[in-house]
Amino acid sequence: MKWLRDKGFIVCRVEQRLHMPKSPFPITKDAFGFGDLLAADGGDCGNRIYLVQVTSRGNMSARRAKIGAEPLAAQWKLRGGRILLQGWSKKGPRGKRKTWQIEQVEL
Repeated sequence: MKWLRDKGFIVCRVEQRLHMPKSPFPITKDAFGFGDLLAADGGDCGNRIYLVQVTSRGNMSARRAKIGAEPLAAQWKLRGGRILLQGWSKKGPRGKRKTWQIEQVEL
């Protein structure tokens, strides 16, 4: 969220954690089956609304397939919404401090 805010977006979490009776762990439910964050950008190219799926960099291909198989993702895009897939990992030179790096793809 901080990365998006630093880029000028307004952003809020739309993913829900549902605590089910008889289940020891909460279930996570994404908005429309694929969105963790809702972000809006009022940049030079006009207003844009995104649903953002956030994952590890190594899990990006699985998330891309999940979004591609979700009918609501196509409906979201038909209505003018955009989809960002963000993959995060720690990287840096050997022996040096590792920092979080992002790979971002618009689907």
